[in-house]
Amino acid sequence: MKINSLFSLKKRPENGIYYMGFRNTDNTLRWVSTKCKRKADAIQFVRNYNGDSNEFKKDITLSQLLKEFLSCQTVCNSTGTIYTIATNYLIKVSGDKDIALYVAQDLERFKQMYSNKLKVNSINIYSRAMITLFSFAHKRKYISEKPFAFTQLLKTVKQPPTFLSREDFEKLINAVKNKTLKEFYKVLANTGMRLGELTNLKWENVNLEKKTNCYC
Repeated sequence: MKINSLFSLKKRPENGIYYMGFRNTDNTLRWVSTKCKRKADAIQFVRNYNGDSNEFKKDITLSQLLKEFLSCQTVCNSTGTIYTIATNYLIKVSGDKDIALYVAQDLERFKQMYSNKLKVNSINIYSRAMITLFSFAHKRKYISEKPFAFTQLLKTVKQPPTFLSREDFEKLINAVKNKTLKEFYKVLANTGMRLGELTNLKWENVNLEKKTNCYC
């Protein structure tokens, strides 16, 4: 719905809110939430709008947002990998577009497309990563709304943990011929570390005197 030569209105079906569209100085189209669900209120919002149409800091795509997020956050390699994988999945589904153009359906489409290819826990992990990434963008005022704020995670069925008996573990260790790999398994078993945590462990994280290690 075009209001005048400068502004137009569009109602997003996922939240019922009208968004005001306008052109930046570089002729890119941007959308700002009117926070109104009634058309009359939204039109009044446009008429009273005195803000700068360049209120956002900059145009930024999802891949660019990821790079900025990882450069600003203190995350270990394995956590950074999760954000990278999640971003790549969403780009495959919806494209590497301006982050202001993403809507709730983009993440829902990702969950549907990969429901038979990924485990439920993996889909939820990647969904949380995207929620956090876009919250970061919102905090930096790159976007006016968090598109995935009301995303529901998939329900999971809790499975009882499976443990190796001491006898089975000794069989495993005896079957491993590679000395380095044998020690690798021993550390995993005796510390309870995850595979990614151990592979990213550095010497500065290990205290031989106190016999402790610190990992993220």
